[in-house]
Amino acid sequence: MTQTEFDAYLSYGAYVALAISLLNLALYKRRGSSALYLAGACAAAAAEITLYRSKSTPWMLVVVGVIFVVLALADVVLKSAKGTIQK
Repeated sequence: MTQTEFDAYLSYGAYVALAISLLNLALYKRRGSSALYLAGACAAAAAEITLYRSKSTPWMLVVVGVIFVVLALADVVLKSAKGTIQK
Protein backbone atom coordinates (compact mmCIF):
# COMPACT_ATOMS: atom_id res chain seq x y z
CA MET A 1 0.00 0.00 0.00
CA THR A 2 1.40 3.35 -0.97
CA GLN A 3 1.29 6.45 1.19
CA THR A 4 -1.30 8.02 -1.13
CA GLU A 5 -3.62 5.03 -0.76
CA PHE A 6 -3.12 5.05 3.02
CA ASP A 7 -4.00 8.76 3.19
CA ALA A 8 -7.10 8.11 1.10
CA TYR A 9 -8.25 5.36 3.48
CA LEU A 10 -7.66 7.65 6.45
CA SER A 11 -9.74 10.34 4.76
CA TYR A 12 -12.58 7.88 4.12
CA GLY A 13 -12.45 6.79 7.75
CA ALA A 14 -12.67 10.38 8.94
CA TYR A 15 -15.64 11.02 6.64
CA VAL A 16 -17.43 7.90 7.90
CA ALA A 17 -16.85 8.91 11.53
CA LEU A 18 -18.16 12.39 10.79
CA ALA A 19 -21.22 10.95 9.02
CA ILE A 20 -21.97 8.74 12.04
CA SER A 21 -21.62 11.80 14.26
CA LEU A 22 -24.12 13.74 12.18
CA LEU A 23 -26.49 10.77 12.13
CA ASN A 24 -26.43 10.61 15.93
CA LEU A 25 -27.16 14.31 16.12
CA ALA A 26 -30.13 13.76 13.81
CA LEU A 27 -31.40 11.04 16.16
CA TYR A 28 -31.08 13.30 19.21
CA LYS A 29 -34.81 13.59 19.89
CA ARG A 30 -35.31 9.84 19.95
CA ARG A 31 -32.16 8.82 21.82
CA GLY A 32 -31.71 11.75 24.16
CA SER A 33 -28.39 12.83 25.61
CA SER A 34 -26.77 9.49 24.77
CA ALA A 35 -26.78 10.62 21.14
CA LEU A 36 -24.75 13.69 22.08
CA TYR A 37 -22.05 11.63 23.79
CA LEU A 38 -21.80 9.20 20.90
CA ALA A 39 -21.79 12.05 18.35
CA GLY A 40 -18.99 13.74 20.28
CA ALA A 41 -17.01 10.50 20.43
CA CYS A 42 -17.38 9.98 16.68
CA ALA A 43 -16.36 13.59 16.01
CA ALA A 44 -13.32 13.05 18.25
CA ALA A 45 -12.47 9.90 16.28
CA ALA A 46 -12.67 11.88 13.04
CA ALA A 47 -10.44 14.55 14.55
CA GLU A 48 -7.99 11.88 15.73
CA ILE A 49 -7.76 10.40 12.22
CA THR A 50 -7.31 13.85 10.70
CA LEU A 51 -4.60 14.78 13.19
CA TYR A 52 -2.79 11.50 12.55
CA ARG A 53 -3.02 12.04 8.81
CA SER A 54 -1.56 15.54 9.10
CA LYS A 55 1.32 14.21 11.23
CA SER A 56 0.38 16.33 14.21
CA THR A 57 2.32 16.43 17.46
CA PRO A 58 1.91 13.41 19.75
CA TRP A 59 0.45 15.38 22.65
CA MET A 60 -2.44 16.56 20.48
CA LEU A 61 -3.16 12.97 19.49
CA VAL A 62 -3.16 11.98 23.16
CA VAL A 63 -5.50 14.82 24.16
CA VAL A 64 -8.02 14.02 21.44
CA GLY A 65 -7.71 10.31 22.22
CA VAL A 66 -8.50 10.95 25.88
CA ILE A 67 -11.53 13.03 24.87
CA PHE A 68 -12.67 10.18 22.62
CA VAL A 69 -12.34 7.59 25.40
CA VAL A 70 -14.13 9.77 27.96
CA LEU A 71 -17.07 10.44 25.63
CA ALA A 72 -17.33 6.80 24.56
CA LEU A 73 -17.28 5.61 28.17
CA ALA A 74 -19.86 8.24 29.15
CA ASP A 75 -22.13 6.91 26.42
CA VAL A 76 -21.73 3.32 27.64
CA VAL A 77 -22.33 4.31 31.27
CA LEU A 78 -25.40 6.32 30.35
CA LYS A 79 -26.81 3.48 28.27
CA SER A 80 -26.14 0.91 31.00
CA ALA A 81 -27.78 3.14 33.61
CA LYS A 82 -30.89 3.39 31.41
CA GLY A 83 -30.76 -0.30 30.55
CA THR A 84 -30.70 0.31 26.80
CA ILE A 85 -27.59 -1.72 25.96
CA GLN A 86 -28.62 -4.67 23.79
CA LYS A 87 -27.48 -8.08 24.94
